Amino acid sequence: MTFISDIECSLRLQQPILAVLQSLEADKPLLSQCLPLWLSVFQHVKAWASAEFQETATLESVLLKRFNKCYHPAMSAAYLCDPAYYTYDADSQAYLANAKQVAEFEAHLHIDVWKDAKQVMTRIAGRPLSGKVTIEMTMLQVNGLQELDTGSELVKKTPSDTLGRSVFEHGIVVRRAIWSCKSSMGKVYPTLSPVARRLLSLHATSAAPERNWSHWGRLYRKDRSSLALTRVEKLVAVSSAAKVANKDKYSWEEKEMELLCTAVDESQFGNALVDCILVA
Repeated sequence: MTFISDIECSLRLQQPILAVLQSLEADKPLLSQCLPLWLSVFQHVKAWASAEFQETATLESVLLKRFNKCYHPAMSAAYLCDPAYYTYDADSQAYLANAKQVAEFEAHLHIDVWKDAKQVMTRIAGRPLSGKVTIEMTMLQVNGLQELDTGSELVKKTPSDTLGRSVFEHGIVVRRAIWSCKSSMGKVYPTLSPVARRLLSLHATSAAPERNWSHWGRLYRKDRSSLALTRVEKLVAVSSAAKVANKDKYSWEEKEMELLCTAVDESQFGNALVDCILVA
């Protein structure tokens, strides 16, 4: 039983880490998600070590070494530009950055989020605009996001709600719209808004673009070599967009088991599985 217990203990450590890796390799892995995901890994390892009576210092040093190898200050800048991580403050009547989470970043990951973000943003904006970016970053740190206006009713300014809940429901379109030049945030932070839109367009990994090569291989075969290049590009774009729009919440293994349980015979199961593949 000792061997089985060790395996189960190891699985309890690895499964949340694998879930984080799958999130980073999703179809739309934003750069702003990296720091919260890394923090969740550190918190999980610490909770696992305390529950299993394991030494935390060695594990944390290994994780910290790996984080320092992968970390780029643009992660901090993208996190601070992402409205999804801002919460409503009733006293100032504005959406402020999550100070508790920023403090946890500094405690567990040993980084200065605001300092690193200012360095990256001044570098992106260029030397002539570096002074204005620094001033607007200080304003963002103190005043936060105020007078939000995305041109629609997607974001509502209510004390009981958080901006993150509304933004996560509508995705990257709303995140960039908040920093649009025509919005109120673009007028309050005219120099910072183009930099924020650029950072919010960055992906954490190249996993999603590399999947397009698989789509190309399935579409542009030898027997379909007469297809025009522009037509193949459109087919790949439609296929990728449909995959993101119709993304299921459970895996293919679970879907196959569901079909196997509901099918009357083997032929019905095969037909249902083929239909699911064609729809996907």
